[in-house]
Amino acid sequence: MTQEAALAERMLWDAALAHLEQGILVADALAPDYPIVLASPSFTRITGYSTEEVLGKNCRFLQGAETSPSAAAELRSALEEGRATTVEILNYRKNGQPFWNEVSLAPLRDATGRITHVVGLQNDVTKRRELEEQVRASQRIEAVGRLAGGIAHDFNNLLSVVLGYVDLIEVRHHEVVAEELHEIRRAAERAAELTKKLLAFSRRQVFETRVLSLATVVRELEKMLTRVLPENVKLVVSPAPSLWPIEADSGQIEQALLELALNAGDAMPHGGTVRIGIENCELDAAFASLHPGSRPGSYVRLSVEDDGEGMTLEVKSRLFEPFFSTKGPGKGTGLGLPTVYGIVKQSGGAIYATSEPGKGARFDIYLPKAHGAEGSGPSPSPEPVLSPGVEKLLVVEDDPALRRLVTGLLRRAGHTVLEAASAEEALALAETPECEDVALLVTDVVLPGLSGDALARKLRERRPGLRILFVSGYANLRLTDEDLHSLEAGFLQKPFSGAALTSRVRRLLDAKVGP
Repeated sequence: MTQEAALAERMLWDAALAHLEQGILVADALAPDYPIVLASPSFTRITGYSTEEVLGKNCRFLQGAETSPSAAAELRSALEEGRATTVEILNYRKNGQPFWNEVSLAPLRDATGRITHVVGLQNDVTKRRELEEQVRASQRIEAVGRLAGGIAHDFNNLLSVVLGYVDLIEVRHHEVVAEELHEIRRAAERAAELTKKLLAFSRRQVFETRVLSLATVVRELEKMLTRVLPENVKLVVSPAPSLWPIEADSGQIEQALLELALNAGDAMPHGGTVRIGIENCELDAAFASLHPGSRPGSYVRLSVEDDGEGMTLEVKSRLFEPFFSTKGPGKGTGLGLPTVYGIVKQSGGAIYATSEPGKGARFDIYLPKAHGAEGSGPSPSPEPVLSPGVEKLLVVEDDPALRRLVTGLLRRAGHTVLEAASAEEALALAETPECEDVALLVTDVVLPGLSGDALARKLRERRPGLRILFVSGYANLRLTDEDLHSLEAGFLQKPFSGAALTSRVRRLLDAKVGP
């Protein structure tokens, strides 16, 4: 090979190395501590270190506080044993920013078989790792959400029993045990609030959605946010003009925003600024591919940003897990952000967090654009004048304690009550003469075997004038607003008081059903 050809080949090789995305290091295996003797231009692009800054150093200078000791040990072991290995390890750029580095080591041997050098190939896999972690976190949250929904359903049954019997005792012995009853009710109501958070996280909370302006919701909450944030924290609200409407439960959106603002305030013990922004945005397929849980379309983005302490990768990966908290004992239930997550998801949206240690945090909520007119949705009905209970009712509830309570409360209100523990038992009872004059069905939505809504449809086919009241601890995916409208049915969320039950029953009985 001529000198010119060798020079051209070397230039081609250097150009190829310069355009590689992967970084390449070569370490001297014959010198103590494996000093770096060559570094490619792509290594500089990945890490921010120049070739002059790394020559003579061991590659462990890229490691930091959160680098896995086991991953570092595997690299050391491979070097000492003269074998190839591939490890994903958390390294740090020159500016202190962490990144996931896929490191592949391979020994170079001379003609005698002696290892003279080690080649290290480095690949920045941070985006892939973050995407994988988002998928894993989403799967964990889904699994825990199903568990939380089931627990909340059973818990709401128990709380309904407690609150119902408190009502009964207050009627009979109010003056004797007034203080004790007050404490029991307080404890049950606090438990009910905790259950609501579990239901919000599991996306089974009952929503009353309307088409609304997100800017209006934020502006109406702004004064409260100013009062609850620390005095050394400034609030800045910046809605963009001409915002699209969204379809959501305004109370739930307020709760989510309040949780995010309080978290932002807690992250700035020495003061700072909470910035709330609202703007229209279009999400494309590329965004959706990088953000699990999102879909292309038109959205209104609500952003809450702070100047606080920021979060590590580990904390960020567990943000929306229930009962996970970085706050000290007694300073939180660990359900704030999971509640926000559930509210956003049940509203058809998505939420993502961006943060680094020392650089604050930003939460972006994407809520789908609504197509109806602002303010449209169900409106509360005027309270009717209630008449005494004289009608016959059918109660279907699989929980024995709650069934006894409900039937007892309705009988005290003057009604004749038939009861069943399942839909199948209720259908068999409906075939008897005793059930011919039943005026209203009170049924849990979730029943063993045939569901409550399927039972209601079967009974309504036989008796078109039958009134229906669904009772449930959470929003069931089978039962939509359209279902309630088509059946002209009512809905009562657990836990409920005796007064709420009897008044709801009375309103349904006094309402007109059918054409």
